[in-house]
Amino acid sequence: MSTAVVRSKTRYEKARLTKEFQSFALHYGFKVQTCNPRSGYEKGSVENKVGYVRYNFFSTSPKLISFENLNQRLADKLKKDSQRVHYEKKKKISDLWQEEQTSFLKLPDIDYPVFKQFEVKPNRYNEVTIDKTRIHIPMAKTMLSLTCVLTATSYTIYDLNGEIVNKGRRPYLTKKRAIEWSNVFITWKRKPRSMTYSRYWKYLPKRIAYYLSTEDWRLQTDRIDELITLLSTHPLKEINERFYELVGISPTSEELSVNMKSYDQLARDRK
Repeated sequence: MSTAVVRSKTRYEKARLTKEFQSFALHYGFKVQTCNPRSGYEKGSVENKVGYVRYNFFSTSPKLISFENLNQRLADKLKKDSQRVHYEKKKKISDLWQEEQTSFLKLPDIDYPVFKQFEVKPNRYNEVTIDKTRIHIPMAKTMLSLTCVLTATSYTIYDLNGEIVNKGRRPYLTKKRAIEWSNVFITWKRKPRSMTYSRYWKYLPKRIAYYLSTEDWRLQTDRIDELITLLSTHPLKEINERFYELVGISPTSEELSVNMKSYDQLARDRK
């Protein structure tokens, strides 16, 4: 794999490993034995063990709740499986495991930091792309430099001073991701006319989307301000469910004195 090997071994030369992988091996104290390119039979023992787990524990596709849950279920099955007698050693696998532990090296107290670091550039909508997914970061385009640090499960974005401006789980781990509506509305407030072109617009509840769809830009800005204030104490879903109670429509306003149930009807008609 390219993350470990710079150049494959040949008949005359050994494989050349990356500096990062050599540091990884030194940290955990193991020796590296490289295989020849396109020679899967050289690691047949490993492939057989993978096949044993697949055919015995995943004969049908498992229901994936989370990676943590899947790992725990697999660990429970393997612990139960370790009570069988080894076909060659004629001992329980759990007993053989206890015997082998006496020759093991102690793991370091600190894990080796495996990560990827690179610079990210926001677009004009304050979004950066990670794992082919756009992530919104407030005021990102006003920052001089943004650095992303990726691990296997998370991302962290730093500004030029080393301050964390955003972090979360890698987008590929889940198809659903919570939207930080407060930051989105703050961005919309600066350019309210760009709201309907934002990729977040389609995720707004129809009632709130219609509430913001007014031609009066001053009124539109006031409504965005009102929603930003409400979002500090209520999630957007609750604001939508308690819309008439929380928004507090003024009966003295010519436009807003209309029965608010018409907003629901009009929103349904616009679907």
